[in-house]
Amino acid sequence: MITRTITRPRNINDILVRLHNVKPAGPDQWQADCPCVGHGTPEKHLHVTNTPGKALIKCHPGPHSYADICRAIGFETLTYSIGTMTQSAKRIIRTHDYKDVNGNLLYQVVRYEPKEFKYRHSDGQGGWIWNLHGIEPVLYHLDEIIISKLYGETVYVCEGERDADNAFIYFGSTGTCNPFGAGKWKESYNEVLTDCNVTIIPDNDLPGKQHALLVFTNLKNRAKSITIFQVPPQYKDFTEYLDGRAYSMSNPDGMNVSTASTEDVAKMLGIEKENPGQDSIQDNINIPIFNRHQNAENNRKTFQNRDKPMTDSFQNADNRKRPNYSVSFDNVLRDAGKMSRRDIALSIGLQHTSDTFRQIVKRRLDDGLIRPWHGRHDILEWVNRDYKVLTLTDYRKQANLSITLPLNLNKYLNVPAGSVIGVAGYTSAGKTSFLLEICELNVNSQDLPVYYWFNEMSEDRMLLRLEDYPLLVKELGNRFKAVKQTDFEFYDVIEPDAINVIDYLDLDGEGENQQVYMIGAVIKKLQRKLGKGIVIFALQKQKEKDMGYGGVYSAKLSNLYLSLDTVSQGDISMLGKCKIVKAKDWGDVNPVGLYCNYYTGGKHGKIMSDNLWRRDKSNE
Repeated sequence: MITRTITRPRNINDILVRLHNVKPAGPDQWQADCPCVGHGTPEKHLHVTNTPGKALIKCHPGPHSYADICRAIGFETLTYSIGTMTQSAKRIIRTHDYKDVNGNLLYQVVRYEPKEFKYRHSDGQGGWIWNLHGIEPVLYHLDEIIISKLYGETVYVCEGERDADNAFIYFGSTGTCNPFGAGKWKESYNEVLTDCNVTIIPDNDLPGKQHALLVFTNLKNRAKSITIFQVPPQYKDFTEYLDGRAYSMSNPDGMNVSTASTEDVAKMLGIEKENPGQDSIQDNINIPIFNRHQNAENNRKTFQNRDKPMTDSFQNADNRKRPNYSVSFDNVLRDAGKMSRRDIALSIGLQHTSDTFRQIVKRRLDDGLIRPWHGRHDILEWVNRDYKVLTLTDYRKQANLSITLPLNLNKYLNVPAGSVIGVAGYTSAGKTSFLLEICELNVNSQDLPVYYWFNEMSEDRMLLRLEDYPLLVKELGNRFKAVKQTDFEFYDVIEPDAINVIDYLDLDGEGENQQVYMIGAVIKKLQRKLGKGIVIFALQKQKEKDMGYGGVYSAKLSNLYLSLDTVSQGDISMLGKCKIVKAKDWGDVNPVGLYCNYYTGGKHGKIMSDNLWRRDKSNE
């Protein structure tokens, strides 16, 4: 066998992939580290230019020759090989960003014309490293999947990035795919899509259909629901099917296969059975219904009788009293809401495979007290049937709280019990002063105590800020309670029947790594904890943006949502602007869009204002 050595590149890409730290330097020009030995430092000594038929390459300022560089990268010449000598290099027509859960770029898929895919990640200095060494592959649009999962939106699983992008355009919900193409699904992707509503959109070829079956097999019993949407057979993929359409298809026709067998889905996709002699599971379901019910009843009786000897022996051994595992089971699962069978069993001192534990589970399933969580039989969920019917007595007791808000906001709206108020503020816009003003206005004006939960300031700094608020100092530890956050979550400790002021909501991570997509879930937990009280929370935000970190999700459950910005900053004072972004329970005038100027004074920046609200005419 004769092995032919490649002595010439096919195109410019064959050269660039053999160089390090390649960076664009202009049209068809690049800079890279020189591959030859002899520089004090090799950085950016090499200049590469692509021309029709060959590449021009030069070591600047030297000393390496054209021949030295060719040998260093494994070519005899940089004239392109026969058949491509007159062709220009492949051009990039698209790039697709793969990001982590917080929206930070991990790597890119680069699509060339003629068709070719390559992968690259940032070198941290404005250039690219053309491999994925040390980088864990993730699903496309991972950060958007997390948000869709949180709010129960459908996630469309496609074969390629272009189809996934089009799924978002046409369906208005997140589209995704795995990197590296069909058949490259990884176990780690299953966890991301667990409990999601998933629609699989296969390509119309055998590898595409096999990939769809692979995805279905992995997500079955994990996803909340699975639908398969097949494009008509005359189109090769989803993008070609949608090409030229200008309308939304928010309700695509598809088949719900959540409870289907793998064999049935393969048959639906038109995939031949790998084992022709093996019957479909569906073909074997020919037992009469009454027989199945009879078998279930027999199994139930056998199960109960089998457990009795074990129970009797336990009660008689050493005259010990048998622990009430049933009560313990109920208490553990009721408190947790949902929990795996294994963890429940460990919590009450049983093996999850024991007859006693199985009997407890079966009885509660039969009684409807518990159920599998989203179809997953390894996780159980407590069925909460507690509810309250409103009565005439509740109606007579109902009244708006006598909460007083700064800047004469009460002129425009009421504050019912259970309200959530959001204050999104730019750095140094007076968030803390605004919140402390709320505390002082209400500490002696109504029956509810005031809790000020803070996490950014030290306790000493907090006490200094109180110098501008003598009423709070007087009631400190009594009607006004200031609490520094330690290792608890605010939604675990807020008082249901109090004015809870949170300065401020800070999620896991720092800077760009903050999990801001979770802000909606945190606010929902705060709201559910409330009784007669309210929650007023602060958030950081960018300058001149209406919403705080978390975007619309931070305002979704708010009765009132305010935005604080700095207009001008002086040496000892600051002029600010408060805008009403969202308001419920308003009176005669809808206040959304109104703004009021304020300034900070006093020793530590107390809020002061003429309380005049205006409407920005430039936005109308």
